[in-house]
Amino acid sequence: VVGHDMTERKLGEELLRQREQEFRSLAENMPDNIVRYDCDGRTIYVNPSLVRTLGMPAEDMIGKSPMELHRNGQFTDYIAMLKKVIANGADAEMEMAFPDGAGGLFFHQIRFVPERDHDGTIIGILAIGRDITERKQTEEELLKLSSAIEQCPVTIIITNAKGNIEFVNPKFSELTGYLPEEALGKNPRIFKSGETSPEEYKRLWATITSGNVWHGELLNRKKSGDLFWEYATIAPVRNSAGTITHYIAIKEDIT
Repeated sequence: VVGHDMTERKLGEELLRQREQEFRSLAENMPDNIVRYDCDGRTIYVNPSLVRTLGMPAEDMIGKSPMELHRNGQFTDYIAMLKKVIANGADAEMEMAFPDGAGGLFFHQIRFVPERDHDGTIIGILAIGRDITERKQTEEELLKLSSAIEQCPVTIIITNAKGNIEFVNPKFSELTGYLPEEALGKNPRIFKSGETSPEEYKRLWATITSGNVWHGELLNRKKSGDLFWEYATIAPVRNSAGTITHYIAIKEDIT
């Protein structure tokens, strides 16, 4: 029985060593930042990516808690999240901003995952951080663009490749009287007054479907039935493969 118990223990120890080696091999070759904490919040492992990100040698972090390493208040939210995960054992995520040394910021998304033994007891916390700076910058640019379009003093309409409306800005509703929900999914022909010749519409469609930009004047009809003149610029929008996926119309009331 004793010999059997020792064999099982050795097998268990060997399995743990294998798993530890597999973890280290994976963690040390990942571009994400990885750090492991024990249940007291002390650092027991950091991968090379985290060392590069923080610019701090691994030996200066091992055995210390974030509270000891970061006393400038920058990691207050991180420390609070770590304590919360240790206390309740639930996965959690957060975003953090760090100075990039050039007057800007870089951003990380951090996920905290409790590590458990075979009985389900929490034995530590794994924190995985991913650089999302490029994504945040893209989101900021999109927000800026969206704000500009929403506040633009001219009408902006975006249609799909078939010509059905997918977006209108507030100026569109102000001018035409159509609410967005009344226009979305419709074709711009709902604005036709019958005063612009069919030949002009054919020239318009032939121009933009061939990948060119159309400029011209249109006499259109509002929801109320009133007629109004617009000067329009309509252009194709292409995806990364060069395929036309949408059309954008920028129109100014010249009545």
